[in-house]
Amino acid sequence: MHIVFRVDADSKIGSGHIARCSVLANELSNRAHTVSLITNCQDERLINKFEMLNASSIYWTDNINANLRELLLESTTIDILVVDHYGLSRDWESKQREFVGKIIVIDDLANRSHDCDFLVDQNFYRDAGSRYKSLVSKDCQQFCGPKFTLLRPEYRRKRYEDQKAVNPTRTDSALVFLGASDLAGLSAKMTHALKDEFPNLKIELLVGSLNPKRSELRSEFAGERRVQTLEFQENLAPILRRNSFGVFSCGSIMWEAFACGLPTAVVTMTEEQKPLATGLAEAGHLAYLGHADEPQIFNRLWEFVTDADGQKKLNDSVYKLIDGRGALRIADVIAK
Repeated sequence: MHIVFRVDADSKIGSGHIARCSVLANELSNRAHTVSLITNCQDERLINKFEMLNASSIYWTDNINANLRELLLESTTIDILVVDHYGLSRDWESKQREFVGKIIVIDDLANRSHDCDFLVDQNFYRDAGSRYKSLVSKDCQQFCGPKFTLLRPEYRRKRYEDQKAVNPTRTDSALVFLGASDLAGLSAKMTHALKDEFPNLKIELLVGSLNPKRSELRSEFAGERRVQTLEFQENLAPILRRNSFGVFSCGSIMWEAFACGLPTAVVTMTEEQKPLATGLAEAGHLAYLGHADEPQIFNRLWEFVTDADGQKKLNDSVYKLIDGRGALRIADVIAK
């Protein structure tokens, strides 16, 4: 089958959509399917997440609403279109019907209607089964919840693996990552807050590929013995597993941390992220520090770091939430 992904990435929307689509694309490629990509992304490091792509299978566009036939050759057969884009909805999807066999939509927001055969929402919501009831047709198959989280193979666990085996004893250290772009400028502030309040804590600051202050952050902490700045890496599992806890923006890394059983505190960067962060916190899966512009986030950060019992509960809770096998489940559906 020929499967086309329509997904973008930039400093405003971040790299999470590209990251999760690449996981599914790589799994489908491993099953001998042909994959193409339509995107506005010019960052080679992000494009390279799609391990099977070459120059002839990547189509760049700055026009969100460009139809498939404006971008791909007329003779190209498209069996499945995968759409992961907050700017696209039913109107655009319906116009692609004449060119494709099936449409899969990956969404988080449940704030617009879709014309699709399958809908995937990997997020945790108590009303997951009904969020899209009025937004998709009754024939659309929905795959909702963390069991469908799209994570790289290194996060997959076998049923018999226990928590101790997956998570060896961690050092007294924290991982900080405030998103691929961190337009709120919280990376330095969070790192300084942890460094100043907890003199025995080691900190690993992960700097996103779209962060406009990458160079400044590296220079700012170059002489700090307890702070190490790291470039964003494809395989974050070893880094997540060696830290005691994580402080993140609400995004893809949160699910990777959960798969590793890492106690996690998050900050939201957009209004759309607030319901998800609130719901996960109420269910006992993470600590929600607040929105990026709230000064109280630093007081809540201190409470999170000093609550050892609370972190242990989070560790137990998130380990049970995700097994890292979501891409396999969705690929199995596509293959039918």
